[in-house]
Amino acid sequence: MCIAGNDDNYIYDVDVPSGLLRWKFKTESLVRSSPTVHAPSNTILVGSNDYNLYALDHINGTLKWKYATASLIVSSPVVQGNNVYFT
Repeated sequence: MCIAGNDDNYIYDVDVPSGLLRWKFKTESLVRSSPTVHAPSNTILVGSNDYNLYALDHINGTLKWKYATASLIVSSPVVQGNNVYFT
């Protein structure tokens, strides 16, 4: 598995050995934040320049929830207990 975002507003999950795309999720702007995998909840957390922090299902890439902020998100989210921290 390789989870990554890029300049075309997508977050991708690519199977590394085969190079096959498992899923992709489109945001409304660039993705500069490195995704964080929260294994206990099977959740990918990633920020976007569209001012949203996204929580995606790790298995299929569907949106679990998103949190609107007042600015760009460029840091990698960190999970501590039940809290997610990012800048």
